[in-house]
Amino acid sequence: MKSYFTLILLVVFCKTNSAQTLMDKYNVDGFTVSLPFYMSKTGGLNNDAAIQFRNMVKDVSGYVIKEEKSVKAMDDSTNPDINQVYYQCLKNFLTDKKERKIASPNQSTNGTAKFMNVDFTYLDDETMIYYYYFIGIVETKNCFYKVICSSSLDDKKLFKSDFQKIFLSIKD
Repeated sequence: MKSYFTLILLVVFCKTNSAQTLMDKYNVDGFTVSLPFYMSKTGGLNNDAAIQFRNMVKDVSGYVIKEEKSVKAMDDSTNPDINQVYYQCLKNFLTDKKERKIASPNQSTNGTAKFMNVDFTYLDDETMIYYYYFIGIVETKNCFYKVICSSSLDDKKLFKSDFQKIFLSIKD
């Protein structure tokens, strides 16, 4: 009977322990984004970022860059679309890194917002550590948002779902 009770407690503990990551909502520069509770706002990652975040203990970080569409460009057929912004973003991203690999992009929509993201990895030749980047572009009626999050490749499975939550949480 005692082992049966222990098994039930273990099952309940595992179910409650695997709950989704708690997220904190931030209002920044005219948009909202949700970050995992373990991330703190920071600076020094990218000077163009509207918001930067990290957890030094877990060795994860990220940022969001907001690029407004011009009023003229919104009505102009030459206005870049999400594909052009995506390829321009990746074109020069860490091109000097060894074993640079870019997966096939994923695309989706939610209402009028368009989302495009990709997994990116490379080998850092100084530390000999493989790094993982989650790179996403969000296109809304008025803006493009570039979401760039990173961890070690070994921690990809641990953090990728949180990176996706950050990405999908962006709203004007």
